[in-house]
Amino acid sequence: MTSARPPRQRRAAGAALAATALLASASGCAGGGPVAVGVVADDPAAVDAFAGAAGTAPALVGWYQAWAGEPGFDAARADAAAARGAVPMLTWEPWDPAGGAAQPAYAPAAVARGDHDAYVRAFARQVRAWGGVLALRPFHEQDADHYPWGVGVGGTTAEDLVAAWRHVRALFAEEGADVVWVWSVNVHAPGGAAYAPLYPGDDAVDWVGLDGYNAGDALPWGGWRSPEELLGPSLDDLEELTDRPVLLTEVASAEQGGDKAAWVGDLLDLASDRGLAGVVWFDLDKEADWRLASPPEAARALGAAVADVGTAPLPVPERLGER
Repeated sequence: MTSARPPRQRRAAGAALAATALLASASGCAGGGPVAVGVVADDPAAVDAFAGAAGTAPALVGWYQAWAGEPGFDAARADAAAARGAVPMLTWEPWDPAGGAAQPAYAPAAVARGDHDAYVRAFARQVRAWGGVLALRPFHEQDADHYPWGVGVGGTTAEDLVAAWRHVRALFAEEGADVVWVWSVNVHAPGGAAYAPLYPGDDAVDWVGLDGYNAGDALPWGGWRSPEELLGPSLDDLEELTDRPVLLTEVASAEQGGDKAAWVGDLLDLASDRGLAGVVWFDLDKEADWRLASPPEAARALGAAVADVGTAPLPVPERLGER
C-alpha cells in the first residue's frame, strides 16, 4: 500500500552527509532534505546486524532501562553506541516492568515531590562521569495509558507530568550532568491525551519524539496504515506545538497485511518531506516481528531510500557539541 501522499519523485543520491556526525545546532532539517536513521536493538550485535542489512550505519542507537532496583547508568552500552559513531539514546522508564500500569510509587507526582531524588541524582552523576553525548528519553508515550506515568493512570494529570519532567531535569543540572532531553509521545489513538498540555516547554526540551507502529494484520489493534495515515495527524499537531527538531523515536511495521518494503520507502519519503530530524527503527521481535530484515526486502528498501534522500547529522544542541 502506498502512502496517502503520493511519494516524491525519487532523486539520484548525491554525496551523503555522514549520519554519525554531530551538528552543533538546535534546528531540524528542512523539508525535502536528508534524514538521520537510528535503531532500537537488543544489543550491539543486533545493531551491527541492522547496519549490515540496511547498508547504513545508524546515527542513533536506543535501548531501555527501568528504574526498579535503581540500576546504574549502563556506560558500556553507551560506549558501544559511541564506538559505532552513533548517539546513544536511553529510554529511561520510572516503573517496575512486572508491576502493571498502576504503580503509585513511580507516579509522576511521586517523582515531582522528590521520592526518587537520591536515585536520579546518583544516575545523573554517573552520566556526568561518563562524559559523552547521551540522549535521554524519560516518561515516553505519556499521552497513553499503558505506563504508570501515563496521563490519567492513577489520577496522573498533565500538570504532574510537566512537574516531574522539569524536576528531573533540574536535578541533572544541579549534579552538573547535561544530556539531549527527548520528550516523546505516542501517535494519536482512541483514549489518548492531547499533546499540548503535556509539553514542558522549549526551555526544557531539545528533541520531540513520536512513536508509531503499523501493525497490519499481525495484531488486533492493527489494520494496515500508510506512514502518512499512521503518523501524519500526530506530526501536524507536534509541528504546531514547537519548532524543536522532531524525530520518530520508535517506528516499525509488521509484514502481514501489506507490502512492508514499500511501506519503508514511503516512511523515508515522509520523513524527508516533513523535514524530520531522524527515524529510529524499533528492530525487535516483540508483540510482532518488527525487525527491519523481516522480510529481507524491507531492509533493502531502507538502504535504497537512505541512498535516495541522503543521511543527515543529528541536531545535537550547541552546548553538547564539544564532547
